[in-house]
Amino acid sequence: MYIIGAGSLLGVAISNENISFPVGKVQTIKMFPMNFEEFLIANNKQVLIDVIRKSYLSSNKLDNPLHEDALNMYQTYMVLGGMPEVVKTYIETGSFVQSVTIIDEIYENYLYDMNKYTSKSEVLKVKACYQSITKQLQKENKNFKYNVVMNGKNKQYFGSSLLWLTNASIAYESKLLNNCNLPLAYHTDEFIFRMYLSDLGLFSKMTHTPINDLLNPLYRDDISGI
Repeated sequence: MYIIGAGSLLGVAISNENISFPVGKVQTIKMFPMNFEEFLIANNKQVLIDVIRKSYLSSNKLDNPLHEDALNMYQTYMVLGGMPEVVKTYIETGSFVQSVTIIDEIYENYLYDMNKYTSKSEVLKVKACYQSITKQLQKENKNFKYNVVMNGKNKQYFGSSLLWLTNASIAYESKLLNNCNLPLAYHTDEFIFRMYLSDLGLFSKMTHTPINDLLNPLYRDDISGI
């Protein structure tokens, strides 16, 4: 008999509840927000994918109409991100407003999960780190600083909070490489890194930027971290 289950934050939940995991008997498939190529496929733009790839491999420019179409789709992806329900809503309605409503719900659910799967003392630190990510990406030095989250605090205080966010795949950590020799993991700097959100739609939400401004290329180019 085969059983298929779906859920979020499974690793975090098991860790918190001390539940045993049937090692060797479970195939785990991780799911992520759609990347840009998947976003184009969902929007029936497979032809655009093919011409972009062909243009890249041949080092030739796209024709202007195709280039404009690609830029418009990329701009839309920047605003909506790749959460399946958000993309589905946009495809069915063509409405940014309705799609952003779904993003708002996802954001609130993320905050709820932080309450549910962390201790009362830890949840405030996790939320503070999460909500600090977009602000830190706006700075000239985009490296994540613990004392920007809360003055005078360090890795000892906030380290477990960032680990929770990365384990939950709500945020990603990008470490500095001291050199590009293989294996790369041996040459990362543990103290210099940047944090990124897992989805561009959530990034747009957390910058508190109106949709019209996000859709304006002149303004959007000023937003760091996208």
